Amino acid sequence: GWVAQQLMLPEHQEPLFALEVGAVSDPVEGPTAYYIYKVEEERTNEVTEKRDVRARQIVLRPQLDDEERAARSYRNVVRLLKKRADDEEIAGDGLTVGRLREIVAQIL
Repeated sequence: GWVAQQLMLPEHQEPLFALEVGAVSDPVEGPTAYYIYKVEEERTNEVTEKRDVRARQIVLRPQLDDEERAARSYRNVVRLLKKRADDEEIAGDGLTVGRLREIVAQIL
């Protein structure tokens, strides 16, 4: 479908919007997968006056061993802790970001 540039994560935005119509990206690494993009069409967004693209994507999820899975989980937790406030609840189960920070500090 159509993608607005300002709605994408920066690590995906830059490679995708650097492509010309018909071009295919190199693999782009995400937290749990790799993405390959192909731009099918482009247009100027009437509201933002920026370029929108219609793109296809291929998602590749590698098989991970336990050590790799643990490392990715750790990176995801660190990313979450950096972005959220102490009193923000995680997953609706009463666990807050502040409490998760305390748990991680005890482990490390």
